[in-house]
Amino acid sequence: MNLTTRETEALDALCDTFVPSLAFEKDEDPALFSMSARDLGVAAQVAEALERIEPAKRDSFRLFLKLLENPLFIATVSANAKRFSRLSQAARERVLQRLSRSAVPQLRAAFQGARSLVMLHTYASNGTPESDALLSAIGYEPQINQKASAPRIPLSKPGPETEIECDVCVVGSGAAGSVVAAEFAANGQNVIVVEAGSGLSDGDFDQHELIGMHRLFREAGFSGTRDLSVSILAGTGLGGGTTVNWQSCFRTPDHVREEWAELSGCSFFTADSFSESLDGVWRRIAASTDESEVNENNSAICRGAKSLGYRWDTIARNSLGCDPEQCGNC
Repeated sequence: MNLTTRETEALDALCDTFVPSLAFEKDEDPALFSMSARDLGVAAQVAEALERIEPAKRDSFRLFLKLLENPLFIATVSANAKRFSRLSQAARERVLQRLSRSAVPQLRAAFQGARSLVMLHTYASNGTPESDALLSAIGYEPQINQKASAPRIPLSKPGPETEIECDVCVVGSGAAGSVVAAEFAANGQNVIVVEAGSGLSDGDFDQHELIGMHRLFREAGFSGTRDLSVSILAGTGLGGGTTVNWQSCFRTPDHVREEWAELSGCSFFTADSFSESLDGVWRRIAASTDESEVNENNSAICRGAKSLGYRWDTIARNSLGCDPEQCGNC
């Protein structure tokens, strides 16, 4: 996105305030502590990401940048009547701290949004997964897995005036839409599934965190509540949330089903047919605990739960045929 000179200066200063170059001790790695957002080119990445978020949010963020470069505005939240980009690191930090606690909801939301944008584009993989400056600085060597060789799913991209006849049109290819489409198709209906997101196939996944966020999540991963205090990672692509989930599978608990039935007045939620539907989905996605390996950090949680007398269980996952040689990234 083409920002004005003032907006660019504000964004550069904002990024460096969240991720500054720090002093380091003799036994600490200078590459890690001296590295700032400016060194990593974070501001340019944030500016590019602004193209992917909703226009109203983008306009609000640009307005926030303009406010930061207005000395009169800065004077209302600090003892300095200077542009944000002309303040010292300590003074900029104080300004952001004040904004994070502002009585004005829009300013709090602006702070939350700015922090999310900057932190993601700093700590998500920069460059390629095997050559990332921050990962190298902490000594992390990512396990680069071989790309999947599954055949590409045939897709069509209709034009603005394309006419297609069908019995059923399902909007969305996620957990809900895909099941509905499959049921109609199994009954002999001519079904079309419409998906607004990307049409990535198995071989397109390259373990690049930042690119994955931009391609696979709504608003490049920056959807959230109105005040942006809670992020909402909504999948937007072929498969929807099923493509980006953690493979963790939970059957709807009985007490939740009972609550739904009570609130809605619909007895279906507690009926055997609902349980049969869950069983059908469970079989279709091959959910089980057979490949739910308990790693070291989960083992520590289990030991802690046992010592405290808490009940714990292994999570079922829709994983089938995992390669033991590539196990460890999930």
